Amino acid sequence: MPRPPFNDPVQRSFEPVFGHPAWGVSRGHGSFLTMEFGDPELVVHEWPSGLRRSVNVHGAWHLWIYCCRWTLSDKGGRLAERDDADGEIDRAVHLLNGQKLIGVEIDRTSAETRFLFDLGGLLATSPNPNNSDDPDVQWKLMTAETCFKVRADGCFSLGSMKARPGEESWERL
Repeated sequence: MPRPPFNDPVQRSFEPVFGHPAWGVSRGHGSFLTMEFGDPELVVHEWPSGLRRSVNVHGAWHLWIYCCRWTLSDKGGRLAERDDADGEIDRAVHLLNGQKLIGVEIDRTSAETRFLFDLGGLLATSPNPNNSDDPDVQWKLMTAETCFKVRADGCFSLGSMKARPGEESWERL
């Protein structure tokens, strides 16, 4: 698949991320995957009650693989996919730590996405097969201020991290 021009929204959003190594790559809730890129920073969240506070370390860019099917492979072949056992997923995603993101390829009609890494890592995502009535967000690339989302129907949203669900503006890729 040829690399799209940088005037496309996916490439524009990822351009500053390319060349940065992934770190903190992990399996989150269920089969969700997260990874960080860029300098680490502490993110402190205070609850309005004043009785609770959380502190997390995130990169300048935080990639969250969300409600989709995914497969992780390297030069040797398939390492893991969404439905594999937790231990198998944990071992496989660890192999992305330290690999630099070098490309993102997306099929504009199917929303299938390929995240390419410099040491041969490949993370491929595709929509869940049974969610055509209400397309899920497949993945998000977040900074402290912005959130770029891609849905299973081939639409994207680029907006504020403070936007509430339903306030997003969606466009075709």
